[in-house]
Amino acid sequence: MANAQDAILEGKITDSSSAPVVAATVSLLKASDSSWVHSELTGDKGDFRMADIAVGNYLLDINALGYEHSKQAITLRTGVNDLMLVKIGKQHSTLDEVTVTGKKSFIEHGLGKTIVNIEGSGAATGSNVLDLMRKLPGITVDINNNISMAGKQGVLVLINGKETYLSADQLADYLKGMSADEVAQMELVTQPSAKYDAAGNAGIINIKMKKNRKEGLNASEDLEGSLGIYPAIFENLRLNYHKNKLNLFAHINYLNAIGWIRINRKRNFLDPDTGDIIGYNNSLMESKEHFQNDKLQLGADYELDEKTTFGISASGVYHPNHQSTWTDAVVGDMAGKSIVYDHALVLNRFVRTNALANAYLKHDLGNESSVNADLDYFNFGEHTYQSATNEVHDAQQNILPSLDLQGDLPFVMNAYSAKADYNVTLNKIKWETGIKGSLVTIDNKAGYSVLQNNIWVPDTLRSNDFRYSEQTNAAYISASKELGAKWQAQAGLRAEQVNISTEQSVGAQSFSKSSLSLFPTAYVSYKADDDNQFEINYGRRIERPNYKKLNPFIYFIDQYNYSVGNPNLRPEFTHNLELKYNYKNALTTTLHCSYTNDVMNRVVIPDANTKSTYRTDKNLGVTETAGLSLGYNRQLYRWFLLALASDTWFSKYAGKLLDEELRSEGGGCYLSVDTQFVFGKWTGEAYYTFNVLRPDIISTNKPEHYFSVYVSRKLLDDSCIIKLHLRDPFNISHPTEYSAFNNTTSSADYKWQSQQLALSINYNFGKNTTKSKHDVEFDEMKRMN
Repeated sequence: MANAQDAILEGKITDSSSAPVVAATVSLLKASDSSWVHSELTGDKGDFRMADIAVGNYLLDINALGYEHSKQAITLRTGVNDLMLVKIGKQHSTLDEVTVTGKKSFIEHGLGKTIVNIEGSGAATGSNVLDLMRKLPGITVDINNNISMAGKQGVLVLINGKETYLSADQLADYLKGMSADEVAQMELVTQPSAKYDAAGNAGIINIKMKKNRKEGLNASEDLEGSLGIYPAIFENLRLNYHKNKLNLFAHINYLNAIGWIRINRKRNFLDPDTGDIIGYNNSLMESKEHFQNDKLQLGADYELDEKTTFGISASGVYHPNHQSTWTDAVVGDMAGKSIVYDHALVLNRFVRTNALANAYLKHDLGNESSVNADLDYFNFGEHTYQSATNEVHDAQQNILPSLDLQGDLPFVMNAYSAKADYNVTLNKIKWETGIKGSLVTIDNKAGYSVLQNNIWVPDTLRSNDFRYSEQTNAAYISASKELGAKWQAQAGLRAEQVNISTEQSVGAQSFSKSSLSLFPTAYVSYKADDDNQFEINYGRRIERPNYKKLNPFIYFIDQYNYSVGNPNLRPEFTHNLELKYNYKNALTTTLHCSYTNDVMNRVVIPDANTKSTYRTDKNLGVTETAGLSLGYNRQLYRWFLLALASDTWFSKYAGKLLDEELRSEGGGCYLSVDTQFVFGKWTGEAYYTFNVLRPDIISTNKPEHYFSVYVSRKLLDDSCIIKLHLRDPFNISHPTEYSAFNNTTSSADYKWQSQQLALSINYNFGKNTTKSKHDVEFDEMKRMN
């Protein structure tokens, strides 16, 4: 992301005779408190390079075996900072090797974003990536896998800068199949620049995976086991070979786990005149899934010269999943004085495969200019076999008519993307511009059969074939400049032209539409002094309906519940405004507000006559949100780190559904407390979150709590780390939900595997380190929520 405060530091370390010092550890420390920011090792020529560093005052700390320790103050400004030569003297006596260790703060702040450093924090132990998201400051993940940031839904989830194109359910499965130990960092971008796709009304969560930084032939092995209600095991192997200009890497991992959830739901149907209960549908659902995730990634980087690097990579995932869902429902009709009992079993067996290929080129044109190009291909396939049976009887045990279904549901998506970015500095103005084109095609079939008189016959009501095509063309331009010693400004504009066409076999329905949208962004920052900085920013965003929400298929849950897509959904647009204050890079305060129109919301439509419900998505109206975020992150002592984060917001909603005027307003808050302790080779952490979800237009939620603790120990000359992690030891994580709409009230209590005990072992082979330049970034892998 373009950042007006980004700096690049380049230099070369030599000895007193001007000979290069190889494998010297060059660390950048904050001048205010000497906290660690970044480290690199010098190459064969004694050179080093650090990118994406915030401007400001730092200490450059240099350590090399056999040389004197060197530390000097430097000031980084926007663009390339060339230190030329830094000479260090040899030691006059033989010393043991000095190991310089630094620990990133768990939470850091940048222009328009918050950075959460997962690697080394212990927060990932025993978790998958979806569970890890629940720990991020200001982020909530509800029981339906909807992700919110600062009280707003519509978050764009990227993996190494790439979209996933997956629905909420598919993305949840994908993230559950990834161990959190694979994650290095998460960026919570509340105000993305013009360089990023405009999708995501609430901003972007960019999941940065760990890179192999080992030089020579090196390997890293992870083994992790966890136990909740059911066990899980994860194995991970990273291989890296770096020599001269060539870097080769491989990544293999395996996950085998069992997921479980239980939902106790009570639904009452009310008389519209008196408000008395005239019927009810109470159900207890329990779902269990056994899944496996096998991943292989291969890649290579090659430096043609000092200014040009290109690379290729490919990865594939194989994910079989067996899911069983049992539902016991009691349906009552007060008028007819009847009670019906439904025992439902839904079996879903699916195999998901996905493949990603990337080729990239990076070239430094000199004079503070560069060009980058990326080509990407993404394939996602999921073939589901569904079997649904119902046993229905009355209070006298008389068998009643029931619905039994079998479904064959293949899904195939292909996404292609090409983009190029150009950066240049002219007259002290940093310009960034780029173009991008992408094409996404989807073919989703649903072949259902229904049991009639013990014979399976085609179900023409639920069977369908839905095809979707989306072509996007985009261009952007962004400019940033220092306005004197204290002011910085950045502005950008992105244009996106989208062509969409759909076709479904049932009713021979089809439609196509095109749209052109503009998305401006602007940032202004003011540095009063070294301790006090201010920033104001604005951006316009869009949340387009994802593919699954547009799909008109009927998805069977049980005889009284189903879901269906809405091909008439319109995108929602949001205006976001933020005012930030940063004190000593330790305390950050943010005032934020937003206005969203054509809000998309998941709704449950009840039928008082049949006592059934169906779920779909609708454009309901407008939302206005205002809030205050606070973040405090400080290394109070060498052995103690404290990180606090909170967000409080208030929202107002106005809309219409089924000719019923909807008005709702309410607030929410989020608080997280993270404490980390380091005593020699021992490290510990205690983490707590408190979350009061805001009501959306229809539903509300009760407060939620989460607590976890871990301890780790370094062994074998720090090459091995053992971690023990206990999640939710007091069993306090119990999401709840309540809604009232269309003369119907509904409440639900959720229980999942929140209590877990995890043990992980990490062992690293190798000694020296260097950073792999390859980082796959495919912006076209998200929208299927």
